[in-house]
Amino acid sequence: AERDLAQAVRLAHDLKSVSAALGAMALSSSAEALESRLLKIERDATAADAGAKAGPLHEAVKTRLAPLLAAIEPADH
Repeated sequence: AERDLAQAVRLAHDLKSVSAALGAMALSSSAEALESRLLKIERDATAADAGAKAGPLHEAVKTRLAPLLAAIEPADH
């Protein structure tokens, strides 16, 4: 579970950086909030309930990411 949490932190950080570089600031902001929450969970060593604590932020990231993915997906895919 600790490895999964560390990976989630890295992925949130990468998404924050890449989306900011692409100008998707709402997505970057959501990813930053998710990264911050995951880092706090990691520091508090309560990874067992990480999903419950980070769930709403994860949903916000997914909501903002979906239209961007749809926009770059090939039409024949």
